[in-house]
Amino acid sequence: MKKFTFLIPVYNDWENLKILLEKIDFQIKKMEYQFDVIILNDFSHSKQDISINHLQKIKQLKIINLIKNIGSQRAIAIGLKYISKINEDNDEKMIIIMDSDGQDDPEIINKIIEINDKFPNKVITINRSRRSEPLWFKILYEIHCYTLILFTGHKIRFGNYSLIGLDKINKILSTGDLWAAYSAAISKSCNSIYKFFHDRKLRYSGIAKMNLFQLGIHSLRIFSVFKYRILISSIIYSVIFFFLGSSFYFFIYLLIILNILTFAISVNNKKKFDSNCDTIISNIDTLK
Repeated sequence: MKKFTFLIPVYNDWENLKILLEKIDFQIKKMEYQFDVIILNDFSHSKQDISINHLQKIKQLKIINLIKNIGSQRAIAIGLKYISKINEDNDEKMIIIMDSDGQDDPEIINKIIEINDKFPNKVITINRSRRSEPLWFKILYEIHCYTLILFTGHKIRFGNYSLIGLDKINKILSTGDLWAAYSAAISKSCNSIYKFFHDRKLRYSGIAKMNLFQLGIHSLRIFSVFKYRILISSIIYSVIFFFLGSSFYFFIYLLIILNILTFAISVNNKKKFDSNCDTIISNIDTLK
């Protein structure tokens, strides 16, 4: 029987997580598949208080507690590595990755699983057709997206919300790309992707934690995954700027700095992913 694991990173969002788990359980209650949940506790400083006895369809829930805060992207990488280790012989395992705050709509889970039944070998990404963030975020996000297209040819409009099979994860884990950015790692390594478009919802409560600095770091990490494509594109653009004259030399220097950053970040990601995977987990609580 096909098995599904919900992988959900959380940082202090325990109240939103409880709402999300109830909604997930409601959506899957009539399905014949097996479901479990793995929560990635990203070193929350607020105490977790999850009552799961009322959940009917979710048969097991584990909380992987991390020894320090590393951000949702890297927490997901740790979670995927853990799932790979405990399910080495289970090619039927499917992982649904979601954020804990409610912005990833649980009401489309049935549709996601239906698509997976039709296209079992495809990664399913939930692409954002409409966002709910502030205007400044939307503008900078669009600049990021179009710059990424110009340098890599990749159009990435999804975040964490996705479904991926265990066989695909084992392939991606051989690189350090997951430590940089989950969406970029998927776009780079997986050729067979089903893009499902859906609005990104509002948080159940609270405010988003992403600020301008974090957005910039996240953008650089995504670019680092495509460092070789960016290098080739930069060479081409630099030649064009060179022939346009000295007024454009500034852009050549800017491209050199960008490439140094992407290569440095990429090397660091690979090193940290290899060293952190076995040491960053504090303990694992099994609640059900």
